[in-house]
Amino acid sequence: MANTKSAKKNVLINQRNRSRNLHHKSRMKTLIKKAVLAIENNIENKLELLRDALRTIDKTVSAGVIKKTTAARRKSRLTLLFNKSASGQTEATTEAPAKASKAKAAAPAKKAAPKKAKQAAKPAAKAKAK
Repeated sequence: MANTKSAKKNVLINQRNRSRNLHHKSRMKTLIKKAVLAIENNIENKLELLRDALRTIDKTVSAGVIKKTTAARRKSRLTLLFNKSASGQTEATTEAPAKASKAKAAAPAKKAAPKKAKQAAKPAAKAKAK
């Protein structure tokens, strides 16, 4: 438990802010889920639900609950899903290709220069400085 008066006030403020943030986050997640279901099931008012979800994501950012980059990522994924459903692509054709990080890991590492060459270069640099 907090010891000082200001620490006790901070506890109350943190509780208040947490409940406010939870309200915004919960509303945002609910609207995102509704929009995703509408898009996947091709419901008639999917565009309206998408707009509501995007608007709520922006409001959540302006309230300071989530970061701008998080909001951009969520909005991007929602609009991508909407655009794919509008063009008629299925989920099987929209899977991302495997990452090429394995190819980078298999590349041989560069060898370090021998120590003798490094040590020989140091006295020459010192001699030039004098």
